[in-house]
Amino acid sequence: MIFDLDIKAQSVQKLLKDFPLDETKISAAHNAALRKTGTYLNRISVKELSTELQLAISILKSRIKRYRLSSVGKTQKLKIFFGLNAIPMAQLDPEAVTGGVKAGPAFAQKAFIARIQRKAKPGVYKRKGKRRFPVQTQYYHIHVPSLEKIEEISAVSALQGWHGVYIREFERNLIWRSRQ
Repeated sequence: MIFDLDIKAQSVQKLLKDFPLDETKISAAHNAALRKTGTYLNRISVKELSTELQLAISILKSRIKRYRLSSVGKTQKLKIFFGLNAIPMAQLDPEAVTGGVKAGPAFAQKAFIARIQRKAKPGVYKRKGKRRFPVQTQYYHIHVPSLEKIEEISAVSALQGWHGVYIREFERNLIWRSRQ
């Protein structure tokens, strides 16, 4: 997903009049403000996806990466990558129930919680045959209606307040750099 950050020049020019700084400090303040805005967009996206997919934020946080792309003309682009690979059910706080294991929104029928290796954490497994081994690790496959749905969920909530975050962070950085 790529967010186009169209920064309003009027509000930035108003800030620049108050702070007599050279071009390198203004550029550094701009880059720092963009980085903080990207962190904001990342955090809001994780929060919205967490409620939509009914998964813990801690699980999704490591699967979402933020990349800042170079500016094209007057537009800054920010790319947020969502890694939607299968999650081991052991990470979803599994609970043994009648007929299998329930972990988060997932249920694995005829599965069990066990520690296969002595020092390893317990995992959720299912037997492949009638014998003791081999066992197969159980995963929760994230079912999302479509990638467009993810983009819609994240973009609507994240883009509502990003401009205020950018201006606030840009002003903070200008103040800080003017004191140096």
